[in-house]
Amino acid sequence: MKVLVTAPIKRFPKVIKELNSFSDLTIKEYLDQKKLIKIIHEFDGLIPNARIPIDKNIIEAGRNLKAIYQPSLGYEHIDTIALGRKKILFGCLAFDKKFKKTLWSTAEHTLTLILSLIKKINYANHEVKKFGKWDNRKFHIEDLGTKTVGIIGLGNIGSKVAKLSKDFGANVIAYDPYVVSKKYKQLSLDKLCSQADIISVHVPFNKETKNLLSYKQFIKMKNKVCLINTSRGGIVNEKELRDFIKNNKNFMYGADVLEGESPFGVQNNLLVKLSKNHNNILITPHIGGSSFQYMEKIFIHSAKKLCHFLSK
Repeated sequence: MKVLVTAPIKRFPKVIKELNSFSDLTIKEYLDQKKLIKIIHEFDGLIPNARIPIDKNIIEAGRNLKAIYQPSLGYEHIDTIALGRKKILFGCLAFDKKFKKTLWSTAEHTLTLILSLIKKINYANHEVKKFGKWDNRKFHIEDLGTKTVGIIGLGNIGSKVAKLSKDFGANVIAYDPYVVSKKYKQLSLDKLCSQADIISVHVPFNKETKNLLSYKQFIKMKNKVCLINTSRGGIVNEKELRDFIKNNKNFMYGADVLEGESPFGVQNNLLVKLSKNHNNILITPHIGGSSFQYMEKIFIHSAKKLCHFLSK
């Protein structure tokens, strides 16, 4: 079986060994759509990255494709309807409930963003590195244990962030119309936005969640709220957030995802531009699930699942 991997696996020898054990392997990390559509017909299996859309045109061009496994929780970039029409087997981490419970990297990264913002780590580091300043009086630093943390989405990652926040001593409230929890007080979205000091988003991107948080919710939030998005770009309305932050200097925003994010750069993103002159914005390049241990584990899992699909 010929397998193409466009996910970034070259730094994981164990993963490559696993894939070579059952396939004729080709690795082309972050291959763009134009190049992918020209060669996809050569392959039986595909492990794609989560940044380049796998649309119906690519799927139609993949006349020999038998299976795709996406090594991430999100799969909104893949046209699963087109896959179904061609009877191409599809799987991703979101479907493997037992396996995904073992993954904590994104939850850890969420806590990192929260703590970095409320502890003013980015701002303080900038003052020391650029100006050699050593005056802590200008930083209004907060403790997580004194805060109310609002979790939007109590799924795999959201429930882990809730647990970690509670372990720090925080009061945890939640909004999730599909999950009933006995551990945390559940509120409407508007009430959560008005009561939480820290709001963390953990929902999939779809028609229901697109622009889930926009100006209507921002104006209900507390003056010094800390909003975190490690879920998907497009769930937070970035244009309205950009405009809101301009007039609300105490608003803190931490993101590991952006609308239209690309491995080829995000220099034109509205929030990236604003962040250059705003210490309360912290953006990382979708590294929440990028720890070496995490990625090695999910890529090996993905290889084994693809092998299973191709053997059917």
